[in-house]
Amino acid sequence: MSSPFKTVLSSKDKNKKPVFVVPLKDYEFEDGKPALLKCELDTSDDTDVNWFKDGRLLPDNSEFAQKFDGKVAMLDILEVFPDDAGKYVCEAENDFGLSKTSCVVTIIGSGESFFCSRKFKINFFFLLVFWFPDSMQRCFCSCQP
Repeated sequence: MSSPFKTVLSSKDKNKKPVFVVPLKDYEFEDGKPALLKCELDTSDDTDVNWFKDGRLLPDNSEFAQKFDGKVAMLDILEVFPDDAGKYVCEAENDFGLSKTSCVVTIIGSGESFFCSRKFKINFFFLLVFWFPDSMQRCFCSCQP
């Protein structure tokens, strides 16, 4: 006896390239907060999904957690910073073709802070930053009124 929850795809449905039925939209995220980008696909089995930012493939790690359940593709960013602003692309590919959707991410509230090596948040009126990479990877900042 087959499961009543099993979805049977016709050969017509299986033999097509991925289609974004809910594409990405442009997003505004608050500086220092988490962010979630998501889109919905109509696709066959064995679809690979990859995420890109400004043309570069994003790693699937704790900073950029990528999820795909066969229908919804998500990019979960633990904490956004000003340098996370840019163009994001979700690319879905199977044996029948490739489809893409894209959006622009803007980080709001970033005009009040400067981030040095993503570890130190410094509020400033006027800030001069001198970067001296060495074995300790220190950042020397000088604030002037």
